[in-house]
Amino acid sequence: MKKIYFATIIILIFGFSECDSQLISSYGAKIGITSAGQDWNYSGILSGMSIYDKYRTGLDIGGYVEWFSLPVFSVLTEAHYIQKGCKDVIPITTLDSPDGNGATITRAPRIDYLSFPLLAKIRFDTPILTIYGIAGYRIDFLIAKNSDASGEVFDDFKSTDYGPTIGFGISVSNVFGYCLGGEFRYSFSSQEIFSNQVLTVKNKSMELLLTVGF
Repeated sequence: MKKIYFATIIILIFGFSECDSQLISSYGAKIGITSAGQDWNYSGILSGMSIYDKYRTGLDIGGYVEWFSLPVFSVLTEAHYIQKGCKDVIPITTLDSPDGNGATITRAPRIDYLSFPLLAKIRFDTPILTIYGIAGYRIDFLIAKNSDASGEVFDDFKSTDYGPTIGFGISVSNVFGYCLGGEFRYSFSSQEIFSNQVLTVKNKSMELLLTVGF
């Protein structure tokens, strides 16, 4: 199923070079920041333990092709490089200060993915701008991790992740010959990227993107 989905996205983004140009209504780039986190859920005697429960800021760079010229509906196929992960602030403890001495260590594990969303887009056009909502599904392929993302849990993260993406945005046409806009989206996972007898881990992220259409 994952291979079929991946192949479909690649064909829709990079294929159809000989197809009727009316199928493609626009194409362009998206760049911005992501606020990424992970849900580390412990069970048993460790239930309720808080670890890596903060968000880290990363980069999101991608391209898109928008298909079909229907009045309110279109389809987006996209490819993104996105930095996800999490963050934890750990208090430094000593024998004299078992509850911490006020100093902390910050760890911000970064997990890099190639992400391929397939999204439905509903548009509301005005004379000045376009307001739209998006919703769909994506599959992410793990490609890299930073030095903070090491250890038994991080080393065993699954190589693929998948789940829904929803969002909304606005765009303005004919700005120096381009279509410029902004977009907010929320992405979460339908599966655990790690699980054992006591712990499950899931990705989640919010993206704020600048869009440039041609």
